[in-house]
Amino acid sequence: MAGRPFVYLLQDIGAHFSNLVDSETRLVRAEMAEKARHACVGSGLVVVAALVGVVALLMVAMAGATGLTRLGIDRGWSELIVAGIALLLAGALAAWGVSDIRSATTGPRRAINQFRRDLAAAKESFR
Repeated sequence: MAGRPFVYLLQDIGAHFSNLVDSETRLVRAEMAEKARHACVGSGLVVVAALVGVVALLMVAMAGATGLTRLGIDRGWSELIVAGIALLLAGALAAWGVSDIRSATTGPRRAINQFRRDLAAAKESFR
């Protein structure tokens, strides 16, 4: 390094910095693609939860209420019990989907952490 002209050292620094920026950009893109996939899956789960909730309220409510009525429970109470169970199922699916969405919207943590480590290493190399 002592025998190389200063201009070549500046060119090396520029090339290394350019490579660093390129690799960090690729890392951010990959991480954001992963986050987008999780957001899509989470959104799909929320939609499925809504559909399951509607179907469950219609089909299970009718069949379950009829079954409970045959067991001697008043028709109104039978319908209320069955509808509550269907809503619990839909709520659990919706919570699962929202959880997936939230995990996807936190930003590119790994890329940011890697960039900070690279920056610290670059600072250390110039000391």
